[in-house]
Amino acid sequence: MILIMADIHPVVAQFHHDSRTLGMGGIGVTTATGTAAVRHNPANLMLFERPQRWNLVIGQIGYAFSDGKRLENFEDFPRFLRPIDLNMPRSNYPYNSSRQDLLANRFGAAERTHLSVQHIDAMLFGLTYTGQNIGVAFTHFLRGDNSFRIGRGWYSDSPVRVDNLLITDRSFDQRYNLRHEFGLAMASEYDLISGWLSDLSKIYIGIHARIILPLAYSNTSLTSIYAGSEGADVHTHTGTFSTLTAGNLSETYASAGLNRNNPANLFDISGFGGGFDFGVTYILGFGGDVSLTSRNRVPTRNSLRIAASVTDIGFISYSRNLRQATNPSRNTIINSARVSPPDSQGEYSGNPADLFRFVTSDMESDLIHTAPIESASTFRILLPARVNAGAAIQLNRLIIGAEIQHPLQSLTDQLENTSFHVGGELRIIRTLPLRAGMQLEKSRPVRYHAGTGLDFRSLTFNVAAVVQATGTNEAMLPVITSVAGLHLRF
Repeated sequence: MILIMADIHPVVAQFHHDSRTLGMGGIGVTTATGTAAVRHNPANLMLFERPQRWNLVIGQIGYAFSDGKRLENFEDFPRFLRPIDLNMPRSNYPYNSSRQDLLANRFGAAERTHLSVQHIDAMLFGLTYTGQNIGVAFTHFLRGDNSFRIGRGWYSDSPVRVDNLLITDRSFDQRYNLRHEFGLAMASEYDLISGWLSDLSKIYIGIHARIILPLAYSNTSLTSIYAGSEGADVHTHTGTFSTLTAGNLSETYASAGLNRNNPANLFDISGFGGGFDFGVTYILGFGGDVSLTSRNRVPTRNSLRIAASVTDIGFISYSRNLRQATNPSRNTIINSARVSPPDSQGEYSGNPADLFRFVTSDMESDLIHTAPIESASTFRILLPARVNAGAAIQLNRLIIGAEIQHPLQSLTDQLENTSFHVGGELRIIRTLPLRAGMQLEKSRPVRYHAGTGLDFRSLTFNVAAVVQATGTNEAMLPVITSVAGLHLRF
């Protein structure tokens, strides 16, 4: 039913995380437990690491920023809650390289490039209970995605030769959304085939249903291309502008009324949506570990786990405060001297305020202001479904695993690739876990994961980070960070 709905568009691939599995290379389909299991593999609600049956998490936050974002982006969480903030300061390049090197080595020869995809994922509340034969969970997430790409001319007016013309491309595309997700998950335990396999084997099946309440959405495209022959006195400027928005961004984008105080209202719901995740985990105990058959089970410390899940099957429907603005393509003959660099000298931050700083200058401003504003009809976007499969082995305090993640829906203009994850956890000291792993993906540098924490009987604190080689000097910069807040077991 979801697939045949009209006017459905895919959204940015979801950022699934929790601080523990992120530090282990992202192998959550086999290792995520408690509240972390609901979106990696809800069957793992039946797995627990301590005899305590309740698991409470408040305030776990993860943030991902890909492909060359600044270290200052650690502080970017407010940008999703206040997406239009014209008072945000501009930042300079943090790289030890010139703009020419940045353009040549990071963006290549293309006139336009994907600069970044950003994700925010905050678990505001999560509570799970693992019983003898059933596990349940209730969660509340605040999630956001922000992807954009820009033309080379955003940074430099040095033209690129295309079809015997010198092209300066200052085009811009951005997608942004912010939403609540409320989830209820259930899992149960089954004997696989009685008498066929060892009594030390079990199979767990789980499902996680979600209600999605979207807050803000925008899909904005600005075409701004200057073309002319070498040495010519005039250039042709081609420009178009279109936007489709919902929620608190609507009036600002559609009318370019630059609201200087526009925080996202977390209670201003702009539509509805739903989705679910489904998972299966098979666990085989060995080495004399009889915890699977014990009435008062303790965590299985010697076992093999094989798991698979399908995540993010669903949609989001926007129906309130919709606006769209379009402007037919126009060609304007201008003096070549007007093709000047943009006024901003800082790297684009991913905040829509940077877009307004740019489009309200020179040739772009009239494209925005003269775009007719209309009310849009209801439109839907698909969640980026993904299938995951993996295996892990646990030998007392050592866990090693591998996982493959294959996206079923992704960006329309930058397809996500299948990714392969390996990682593990070692507890030389029981309360101090050491985690590491890596992620391999086509056309992307290897991502290295690391994490640690403090793990007591009833209280846990975890941190994790992911780095990859980025920039012309191949420096390792963090691309994902995650911190767990209050995590209690009782």
